Amino acid sequence: MGQTHTQSLEGALWYPLARTQNLVTSESDSDLLVYDHDTQQIHHLNASSVAVWTQCDGSRTDGDIAVSLGLSLETVHIALGSLAQANLLAGPIPSNLVAPGQSRRSFLRKAAIAGGVALPTIVSITAPQAAAAYSEGSQECISGSLFPLGTGCNQHAQCCSQYCDQAFLGGPGTCAPPPPD
Repeated sequence: MGQTHTQSLEGALWYPLARTQNLVTSESDSDLLVYDHDTQQIHHLNASSVAVWTQCDGSRTDGDIAVSLGLSLETVHIALGSLAQANLLAGPIPSNLVAPGQSRRSFLRKAAIAGGVALPTIVSITAPQAAAAYSEGSQECISGSLFPLGTGCNQHAQCCSQYCDQAFLGGPGTCAPPPPD
């Protein structure tokens, strides 16, 4: 039995494409944080979701992605559905991402019985308004694309405090209050 691919409304194969515009990403181990400037939401993608999202380059079908990652087509469909819901895919999204008659809950039940699968998950939250600008001693700060205290960074300009504690060493650091003069 051959693999089933998701088809667009026109009946052609669907080649998912990851959205990249107006997004800021930050890696954390095998997970990924994505800040969406358009919706002002922060999305936390686990390793499975990251693997699927990075395969969405517009040249692979959902079936190609499943084969490439060694995942079931159902697992890829759950990831693609979650990515679409989080607005992290570009272009039109087919409505039949999950096989007809199969709910996410029944898939999760089957996966648990089969010994568990590293299911793709995305957790999204709305970022606080930019009014919480950095002030000395404040732990709150999200202004446009700037990161709050305690967030991973590589350069001073990424932080609301304008200070990344390891930027001068050229390595990954953490947004921190500026040192005393």
